[in-house]
Amino acid sequence: MAQSAAIAMLSTMPLMGAAGEAAAAGGTGDSYKVMTYNIQGLPFLAMNQGDAYGMVEEDRAHKISEKVLNDNYDIITFNEAFDETMRDALVDDLSGTYPYKISFIDSDYGDPGDEDSGLMLFSKFPIEGLPKEGLGEDYYKDECIGEIGNDCQAYFHQFPFTEGDDGMSDKGVAYVKIQNPVTGRPIDLYFSHTQAYNTAKAIEARQKQIAEIYRFTARTSDPQNRDSIIMGDLNVSADLAVGYDDPSPEYVHMSSWFATAGGYTDTRDYTSHDDRQYSFSDSNTQNAGGDAQDGADDERLDYIWFRQAEDAQDAPSCVQHSWLQKQMYFRGTVDDEYVATDLSDHYGLAAVIGRDGQLCAPYRAKVNPANGDHNGTIAHGGSYQWYRFEPGAYRFRTLAEHNDPMRLSAFYADDLATKLTPWEGTESLPSNDYSVTFAPNKPFYIRVSALDDPWWTGDYRLTVEKLEGRTKSDAIPIDPYQKIHANQMSGGTTNPMSKVWYTYKQHALHSGAKQNLSFQTTEQSAGLKLNIQALDSTGAPFNPNKQSVGTTGTNRLDLTKADSPISGAEQKLYFTVNRESSTLGTFNIERTTDYRWAQFGSFFNSDQQDPVIDDGDDEPWMRTWVDGSASGITDSFGDVDERQRKDAPAWMANGFGFADHVTINMWEADEEDANEDMGTVTLKAPAAGTETRSHLSFIIPDDAEWYYYYLVKGNIDD
Repeated sequence: MAQSAAIAMLSTMPLMGAAGEAAAAGGTGDSYKVMTYNIQGLPFLAMNQGDAYGMVEEDRAHKISEKVLNDNYDIITFNEAFDETMRDALVDDLSGTYPYKISFIDSDYGDPGDEDSGLMLFSKFPIEGLPKEGLGEDYYKDECIGEIGNDCQAYFHQFPFTEGDDGMSDKGVAYVKIQNPVTGRPIDLYFSHTQAYNTAKAIEARQKQIAEIYRFTARTSDPQNRDSIIMGDLNVSADLAVGYDDPSPEYVHMSSWFATAGGYTDTRDYTSHDDRQYSFSDSNTQNAGGDAQDGADDERLDYIWFRQAEDAQDAPSCVQHSWLQKQMYFRGTVDDEYVATDLSDHYGLAAVIGRDGQLCAPYRAKVNPANGDHNGTIAHGGSYQWYRFEPGAYRFRTLAEHNDPMRLSAFYADDLATKLTPWEGTESLPSNDYSVTFAPNKPFYIRVSALDDPWWTGDYRLTVEKLEGRTKSDAIPIDPYQKIHANQMSGGTTNPMSKVWYTYKQHALHSGAKQNLSFQTTEQSAGLKLNIQALDSTGAPFNPNKQSVGTTGTNRLDLTKADSPISGAEQKLYFTVNRESSTLGTFNIERTTDYRWAQFGSFFNSDQQDPVIDDGDDEPWMRTWVDGSASGITDSFGDVDERQRKDAPAWMANGFGFADHVTINMWEADEEDANEDMGTVTLKAPAAGTETRSHLSFIIPDDAEWYYYYLVKGNIDD
């Protein structure tokens, strides 16, 4: 019998007693949060990833730890944690918060020269011991990993089927039984990383491994009394090109084992079916160019499968939110070099599992609630309530028991990972006196929760107001370059409107100068005569004689700097589209502006020839002219030695608006000799809708090189 295949680092802390202690540690009330994450910590001989990430593996692991700690998970599993420096860094960083862990699994049944499994687990909840009796005495050869008293800390089952390079590591599935003070029921938790690649032999091996995972769960779990989770990078590409309702044959095979035979549910089934959850994606900086294993740009390879205990019917569970963790990203300085990268070639996959209840998950959301009040109940601490809306502009309020504070978070239906920025207000609503406005151009969800107290329960009322543009207070928000389809003047509506109100925020240029604005209708219905008129913050016309009237397919109103009073501070402004014909119809509306936005990050001394003792020879100064302003702004970086980096001046670091160009002159001050000019560089405004991250170079020949890093955007959402 293999009683200890590997020495897993095990906390000696006593088990938690009261349920509330651990739940409070998780900070999520009657729910708990889990994540699986393939960290691409490949063995050094297989791939030295330092160049790809701009940092050594140990530093990358520290940055992964920072993200994990910030997001307050209760249980995390890692795949591909082969690199010892990464593994050690994760243990060092996470052990204080996650005292229960499996840091290393190496099978006794693998070849001596093989890599370990690459699997790790960190938990805030205690791990229960598993009996040693009977292990390794039959075909299955299940192994004991670590010890808790006289019991095993975990079981590990190495797959007997592998293909190619994957056979050089201890591929298998690990099992731990975790106390769950949130539900009072233990969790049978299985985590694995199955066969990669999509050759015929690799698929055959992976399908056998999936079957092995099911058989392992069948002989070790307790479906009657314990919840169960299977999680990890299972390398099964879920969808064909058509999408959610057209699963791949291999996904169907996996589902036949886990769902049909095992009773598990893919946590994506609880969520928005518009969200494809591509955990291996071309949008990841490490995969730019489409490196998915089957040649496609995007694949869903990572999974969390959940099964509720049969005796839990009196307190059933609900996967309240399942999403890709796309915030495992770093932007900053590493060894005096600027780095911007995702921290792995996979996104993490996370889920919040809480108590069942009304509207508890996106797939059970209330769809397209009408204007007015909608009553809801948060019956369990930490629970969510979900509502789904079609594109448009909506204003929301909440009234909770005792007027308690609530939180309204918005997500696109096809991306439940990223919160939408409110057009007006914030997602935190301290009382019914506050409102928040969202104006998405795609279907979206509103998630209702308590603001600060994870244990809050009670009734609430959600007030929905879809903005239709009938009055100034009902004006429809519109971002720059956003095209909105308008049907308020069509015969298909109950009361066709003769005027539609729109509102927008005009951000101020740093120079305070006036700006050019343009409003345009396109694809007007034949015979529909429209008048566009620009209005100030009170709703009065800028210039009553400045308007545009047209019955063609395109109608445009341009306000030049001479026509427009817009200058100085940011303003909330309005414009209307007025029908001047009896003909009804539809149109599209958009607005443009010459506003651009720039943000400067850091100033880096790449090469400096002056002697270190000559403090007067390495003090760079800068003068900046925004949009050709008559007097520039002068800033000093102080003493900057070779390979040293200084932050940008606050006004540039916070970002500023410009219309045409930014000109920067830099020179190096010298107390003994003449100042040395580094040159002048002009940064031109980018095209509308584009974004550029780069740097400006300043060079003194044979003496010094300096780099100034920046971000510019062709527009900024309101």
